[in-house]
Amino acid sequence: MFFGDFLIVLLVTLVLTALFTGGLKRRGPWASSFSFFSILLLSTWGIGLWIIPFGPAFLGVYWLPYLLLGLVLALLLSAATPTRPPRNAREAIAQAETSLGIEKNLDAFFWVLLGILVLGILSTYLPARCLQAATLP
Repeated sequence: MFFGDFLIVLLVTLVLTALFTGGLKRRGPWASSFSFFSILLLSTWGIGLWIIPFGPAFLGVYWLPYLLLGLVLALLLSAATPTRPPRNAREAIAQAETSLGIEKNLDAFFWVLLGILVLGILSTYLPARCLQAATLP
């Protein structure tokens, strides 16, 4: 179950990341494609584990919830991208100064969010493993 879920989510996330960062040039509020990929991967996987599975199965995993959830999350992340370039030098300087403070906050948010998502994923898989180990003779 773990590896099937991971492979499906990885495939969906790679395709969506290539589409959004490569084709649409949208990375969300972060400057790197890796940040977009890691947030999308962990959030799709973590939230997808809690959704009731539906649709066709592949490798024993229902992939449609992961695809739909990944698409919605990628759209939300890409909508957070600033779209307006500065019109003049003063505006560019003002945007650069404000972006420094915003960048620090986003970096902190990024790491806290990654930690919470990893804990959410682990909380789904670990209780099943602990119960399975407890029932073995």
